[in-house]
Amino acid sequence: MKVEGQPAPVALGAERSRARRAPRRSIDERRWIVPLPGFILLALATFPPFFYALYLSLFNFDNQAKIATQFVWLQNYGTILSTSRSLHAFGETLVISFQSTLFSIVFGFAIALLIQRYAPRLDTWLLILFLLPMIISPVVAALNFSLLLNTLYGPIDQVLYGFTHNVIAWTDTPFLATEVIVMNQVWQSTPFAILLFYSGLQSLPTEALEAARVDGAQGFTFLWLITIPLMRSIVIVTVLFEFLLASAQFTPTQLLTSGGPGNATESIALYIYRVGIAETGSISLAAAAGVIALIVTVIIATIWVKTTKAKDLYGIERDAVWGEADA
Repeated sequence: MKVEGQPAPVALGAERSRARRAPRRSIDERRWIVPLPGFILLALATFPPFFYALYLSLFNFDNQAKIATQFVWLQNYGTILSTSRSLHAFGETLVISFQSTLFSIVFGFAIALLIQRYAPRLDTWLLILFLLPMIISPVVAALNFSLLLNTLYGPIDQVLYGFTHNVIAWTDTPFLATEVIVMNQVWQSTPFAILLFYSGLQSLPTEALEAARVDGAQGFTFLWLITIPLMRSIVIVTVLFEFLLASAQFTPTQLLTSGGPGNATESIALYIYRVGIAETGSISLAAAAGVIALIVTVIIATIWVKTTKAKDLYGIERDAVWGEADA
């Protein structure tokens, strides 16, 4: 029986059916809203300094008047790219960054794996212990390394003298001075890799690991073919962060070697500081060097991310693999 003023049951059911079939905006289409405030804050923190440095690099900046006096277009960039000192600073920065990243990744993954396999009940205390170098101020860490490697009263040279009756002047040759900076950087940055790798190892799917063990995978084969590919995303992010941290280092170079001997270990950060503040006070040249350093870093990071996302760790095309699996 139809009640006056109310829709018929059939009509009401049809309306509900149409409502269910009506396209609704999915959550995936709005997923960009969540990180939007973070992106805005990041843009406000990074873009103004970058554009101001870009502005300074295109002018000759008068330090006394504190104004840009003459538009020189790309002259400052040409000076940076044609000066042997600045080019050496870029090269030294890349050498330190690549070495530090490599050692930090290897040591960090090895320590995280050992903790996860052989000391899972002590993981909290061990992680706190290994995180201490990262908590220590870079100034304190560099001064500690300087004391340890001191030729006159450093314990390392005293031990060496007891066995060989010789000491090593750690910062007197370019090669050893570079390695001292790398050691300090690795000591401070490895804890970050340990933390990320241990978190990644803890989040690996147990079903896949157990299936691989049932199939006979063990030892190095299990690590290389199962564990590392499953942690590919963690590896990509960790390598990227370690490289960025190493390329921006300033304190170890300044306190351990002062860029010496000569300018052999002068990094690009130390070069910018000296050219822009400590020596000539050429703010425009320092700004140009900073812009170039940023561009080089972004290019290297982009190549790394694009390469590793396009292929897996063994060079196999992801699209091809998924295509074959779907087929």
